[in-house]
Amino acid sequence: MIRFLTLTFLCIFAFSAFAQDQGNPDQTQYEELTVTLAEPLVIEAEKPATVKANFMEVIEKQDGNLVKRQVLGLQSVNIEGVLAPEAANQVRRDGTMSKTDLARIGGMITWNAVSLAKASEDGEEEVKRSLLPSPLQSTIESEGSSVNSGTAVSAKGDIQGAILTAQNLLDEKDQQKELLSEDKDEETDDPVQTPRVGGGSDDGGGTEGGNDLGKTGSYDIEPTEVEDIPAQGLTTEGCAPEPDFTTEKMVELNQFTHDGVPDGNCTPSGTTWDLKKGRASCPDVIEGDKAISTFRYYYMHPVDGQKFIDAEGDCRKDTDPDYIFDIVDDPSLCPNWREDMVSAEKKAYPQAKRVYRGVNNNLETVEDCKDFEDDTYKPVPITETTDICGIKDYFKDADGYSAQLSRYVYDKLGTTQQARGCIENGVTYPHEYDRTSCGPDENYSEGVMKYVKQIRKYIVTPEGSPYITPCEPDPNGSFDIKSTTTGCSGDNDFLHDVSGGTSLGTKKYYHLENGVQQWLKNGLCVADTSRSYDHNIEITGYEHKNEEKNSYPLTETYINTEFGKKIAESSRVKADATAIPYLYSKTEDRPTGTYSYEDCNKFADVATTEVWTNADNDDVGYPIGTGTPIGPENACQKFGGIGTTDWTLINDQMSYQNAMSSYVCGINTCRNAHVTSIRTCTYKATVIVTRDDGLEISSNTYDEDITHSTTQTRSASTAYFHSGYNDLRTNPGDCAPNPTAAKVAEWRAKYGY
Repeated sequence: MIRFLTLTFLCIFAFSAFAQDQGNPDQTQYEELTVTLAEPLVIEAEKPATVKANFMEVIEKQDGNLVKRQVLGLQSVNIEGVLAPEAANQVRRDGTMSKTDLARIGGMITWNAVSLAKASEDGEEEVKRSLLPSPLQSTIESEGSSVNSGTAVSAKGDIQGAILTAQNLLDEKDQQKELLSEDKDEETDDPVQTPRVGGGSDDGGGTEGGNDLGKTGSYDIEPTEVEDIPAQGLTTEGCAPEPDFTTEKMVELNQFTHDGVPDGNCTPSGTTWDLKKGRASCPDVIEGDKAISTFRYYYMHPVDGQKFIDAEGDCRKDTDPDYIFDIVDDPSLCPNWREDMVSAEKKAYPQAKRVYRGVNNNLETVEDCKDFEDDTYKPVPITETTDICGIKDYFKDADGYSAQLSRYVYDKLGTTQQARGCIENGVTYPHEYDRTSCGPDENYSEGVMKYVKQIRKYIVTPEGSPYITPCEPDPNGSFDIKSTTTGCSGDNDFLHDVSGGTSLGTKKYYHLENGVQQWLKNGLCVADTSRSYDHNIEITGYEHKNEEKNSYPLTETYINTEFGKKIAESSRVKADATAIPYLYSKTEDRPTGTYSYEDCNKFADVATTEVWTNADNDDVGYPIGTGTPIGPENACQKFGGIGTTDWTLINDQMSYQNAMSSYVCGINTCRNAHVTSIRTCTYKATVIVTRDDGLEISSNTYDEDITHSTTQTRSASTAYFHSGYNDLRTNPGDCAPNPTAAKVAEWRAKYGY
């Protein structure tokens, strides 16, 4: 089954030549032209095809009636066009495109030329072709993939121009005579006088009557009377708007009604609304190294507000280059490198995130941190070094020794990065004794000078021979030297080697002379190497570096002594402190505190946030993309045109209508004078729609009239008595400063606000 749909717009042109015999040429109008396909038409979805057809008949309107007439004399002229097929399973019904389960294919035919085949002087066929002054259009739909030749198709548009162009091809006199002969035969056989297009005499050369069509030829049409035209109207009911993606407009459709019944032929009404792109619920699409923003089309209906033409989740890819974003690897977003301490060839590997800058320049994450390498970022070796680590001393009488500490580091873009803190590396140094560099300890107590030998311990390393203890009395000295911790138990009386990890107690040296205690070294507390204390580390808190996603322990160094706990070093982040990475907790949407708008719709901006937990179990948020906005909610208010005082009087105008009536009074004719006095009150209001961010969305000004009228009549006694009209003029009522509330309500309903 083949079904032809009406043209998407209605163009009616006056063509007086077909109505010469009606007495008033201006009353003839062409409604449509019917042509028949000259050859089979194959329809392939989304593939244009050429179409050729023959003139068949026209429908014209004469004095309110439709008359169907056959077009004779133009059958040798072809009309040519191009079919623009629409997608399979999408057909135009009631003026709109809709999906169907049937395998239907259809499209729009644009008729743009006429052609005529002639025999040339050498006997070969020659085709002459002329473009139409304005294309005609037809809509076609078929359940199959082809349409048979001879199928009738209705076309609309500049039908008069198409017929004139076809006539101009018939410019040879022998063809004109042949047509005239055929015309005369038809007139002889048919008792009905057939109007002739173009006017003039029967020989085609007349100049009286008609119009310029007679200069290029004529043809006959056979009249067929049809029923009277019902009362017609227009309505948008039953006609859904159609999108025009070329102009990015939503086109309102309407249809004619006949005696109140819609004809089912929806065509553009002339009203359009801008198509806009809503991206709030549409995710970006990742294709290779590109991220493509998607959207749904919507338009703002003056009554219904925002209306989407795409279903929820049916998002379109944006072809605008401004909404196609490059995906890049960004190493700056991954400050922590991957440290391989397990392999024999220890290395640190740079990391990078795959990201892009999307709509509103928001940073969007495609892939989290992973190994990355380019000309700048390359894997680097992890090496061992003793810098900043120091040496740890173990004091065990004659068997004491010191252990070398070292750490692992690598060059991170010119900055030394630690992979592992200071630990013993297996290198040790035995303690040596220096008995020559320390001077004697002189004690002048009570005027008695005592000589006490002193010694000092040191170690021999590749870098030198550093001392590890200060000078201290030699227990093997010549004097009986005694020591005591009395007075050496305070917080400041211990010697702390923080880098070595040990502390020494202190003591005072003295000797007894004549039973009296004599202090050496001026009674100062000196190192007591027999009392060595290993350092204890206590984590007192953490220092958090959110940009690194690392926590560093705050450690307090202390020793446990016979006098209680003593602080060796207050809480701080040590140079060899090992970073404690944040732990990934979850990903959630969090409001950003900002808002976005689409006309009167307000959306709360939301960021997709990675939540990480630091060493204190506190949550730290990192925005990684744009979440689904919250909303919409209405952000607009209307001002003006609501109250009666919003409507102000802008024009107060009086007008008068004079009339006269006559009647018989005796043997005379008497007349009545009538004067209607009219006062027109014009009011104006401006309706402004504003958004809560201060943006003015729209501003419309409306004018409405209220009229007051009264009629005064005066009778005259005779036909010859007349006193004029001016004295019958009255004031039908004054204009109020503002309209009534009922009028305002009526106008608001009219304008839909």
